[in-house]
Amino acid sequence: MDKAINEYLDYLQSQGKSAATLRATRSDLSGFQQWWEQKTNRAFQISHLVSRDIRRWQRERQQIDGAKPSTINRGLSSLRGFCRWAVANGRHTNDPTENIGEVTKPDLSPQGISNAAIDALLRITASEPDAIQRHRDQAALALLVYAGLRIQETCHLQLRDLDLAGGMVTIRRGK
Repeated sequence: MDKAINEYLDYLQSQGKSAATLRATRSDLSGFQQWWEQKTNRAFQISHLVSRDIRRWQRERQQIDGAKPSTINRGLSSLRGFCRWAVANGRHTNDPTENIGEVTKPDLSPQGISNAAIDALLRITASEPDAIQRHRDQAALALLVYAGLRIQETCHLQLRDLDLAGGMVTIRRGK
């Protein structure tokens, strides 16, 4: 591993960083060093690192390696810390990570179910022979599908929470 990387890891250790942080940083930086040496066909030197290298590394990690955005961003965080340290210690004239943004993470918001699945659920509830259970199930599905309530919110509803005349539902326990 590069001498500057080892010195940076020693610096992090002297700052009281945890063993897990040191392992992750070592892994990130040594992986980047190996990638850089393979792409440039020369020994790694922090002073030769440019922003284009980091952008290329990000792109390849995402598109070729299929790494998750969180993994790439953790590596970028390690590189940022290393580059800041290198500038502060005269190993590099400028920070090549300065204008590099993180890889965007996919939206993890809940997804609705398809119209075909909703139709299937409505058909199943409509075929219930017991009228009380059928009306209960249809009301619950209407709250879930059309009002956007969560399952737990629907389960916690009580009669006092319904204003049938006003067409209102009060959610007392939920997000």
